[in-house]
Amino acid sequence: METRNSRYVSLVIPSRPEYVCVVRLAVSGVACRMAFTYDDIEDLKLAVGEACTSLIAQFKAAGVEGEVKVQCTIEPEQLVLQVCGVVDESTPLKATDLAAALQRMVEVEEANLSLLLMRSLMDEVAIQTPPQGPPGFRLVKRVGR
Repeated sequence: METRNSRYVSLVIPSRPEYVCVVRLAVSGVACRMAFTYDDIEDLKLAVGEACTSLIAQFKAAGVEGEVKVQCTIEPEQLVLQVCGVVDESTPLKATDLAAALQRMVEVEEANLSLLLMRSLMDEVAIQTPPQGPPGFRLVKRVGR
């Protein structure tokens, strides 16, 4: 549902590393149209790349293909990125399995450079698990912070 003060840009890529650069470029384009500084845009690109790579690693570990969906919600004072793993329920890897893998990632946060990077670069980082929605990350970057 679109409100008068927000807009959405969505992108779905295969769970393959060579497509992460497409997401980084798309997020960069969205952020350029907002009042983000060059450094903020670089932070956004790095954080979204880490989120995508973390999900892709989980797919690879399970030996299945899936998709990574990135939704950018453009709000007046911030950019909200939802980076989710989308699995076909006929594959051996279920959404709940992906969510459990992400939860394990949080439990060993100190050893996980990807999550530490995301948390240091973004204003907010949350791990989403069902029933909140598909497994993935919610990243928020505020303009001018």
